[in-house]
Amino acid sequence: MSVEICVSAEELKKTMDYMALIGPAGLKKKDEDETAGAMRIKAISPKGDYHYMLTFCRMGATEQLAYRMEGKSNNSNEAVDVYVDGKRFIALAKTFMGDVHITFGGKEIILTVGRTEYKLPTVAAKLPELAVPLGGVDISTKFLEYAMKHCAPVIDKSAPGVRGGINFKVGQDGSAVCWAAQSFCAARYAVPSAGGAKGLEITLLPADIQRIAALAEGEDVKLINTPNGIYFSALRFDYMCFCLQGIFPDCEKMQAKYKELKRVTVNKQELLAALNRSCVVAGDNGNVQIYTVGDDLFIETAGACGNGLECIAANEAKGQDDSINYLSASSFLRLVYNCPGDSVTIISTGKNSAYYIGASGSQNHYLLMSRRGGA
Repeated sequence: MSVEICVSAEELKKTMDYMALIGPAGLKKKDEDETAGAMRIKAISPKGDYHYMLTFCRMGATEQLAYRMEGKSNNSNEAVDVYVDGKRFIALAKTFMGDVHITFGGKEIILTVGRTEYKLPTVAAKLPELAVPLGGVDISTKFLEYAMKHCAPVIDKSAPGVRGGINFKVGQDGSAVCWAAQSFCAARYAVPSAGGAKGLEITLLPADIQRIAALAEGEDVKLINTPNGIYFSALRFDYMCFCLQGIFPDCEKMQAKYKELKRVTVNKQELLAALNRSCVVAGDNGNVQIYTVGDDLFIETAGACGNGLECIAANEAKGQDDSINYLSASSFLRLVYNCPGDSVTIISTGKNSAYYIGASGSQNHYLLMSRRGGA
């Protein structure tokens, strides 16, 4: 017996936009394999009144998503559970307007909109059930998203395990501190409240945070942390990502080694302009020399392509540090660019040491290690 369910094209398109966030790598064996990127569609009428809840499920290499939407049938209350080629279903569904009639029958699915009709064969595939454990805590997706935006400039996407992620530590009072780190730089982001979460530590990839933020549309979600995976659940969706391998470095302990000697606050746009010019000479992997004289910040660049000198008057200066250090030109530029506001504070900590870089007056900052040698 076939089951025909009518859904809104607008809601279907929105659902397919979310399903497209999940890559097919989890099921892909060969490019020509018809089950590669399979999507599961389940539909039930909970009250037997022709009103359906459809659940679309997809799995990637390290993540799994189930998203729910409503539909209505005129002829059936039967349950449906089939698999289709996810890529083709998503591509077709995102083009429709008006009401879309989805007919599940035998070995095919029929998509009908007005006088337009497409048939897609079902495929033989099997996805694990996305069973969300009980319990969990509420967490702000805005907090996760803001932390990701701040930490993104220091994340190496190719780094394995936790080194490619952002570590979130939420205290018993609800305050949170987040870190992302490479061998030569780190990012720290802190907030007084992370929503309803307390006493929690997780490490997430930026890609997972982007998906959760998109799915939640700014609303808080339920977070359940387990040894096998991290679950995020809301009225419309369930999302799971696997736990990352490794132990995240103790960045608070690392930061404690670098004591402030001098700080200067400069206009952000002036500094960005100076660094952009310096990078022209320094190149992708070159260095800039940085030091202060009185209330002025100096940035020198020298190399086979030429040399340059920038002098920026500080809006504010405090402390004393006569050291001259080298920093990665491109990293310095990237971190300054990501600082919000109109002014940037740079704190030096001595010879061959680290620099704190952050928006003036903010507790959130970057830590950039100095380099040895010249250009």
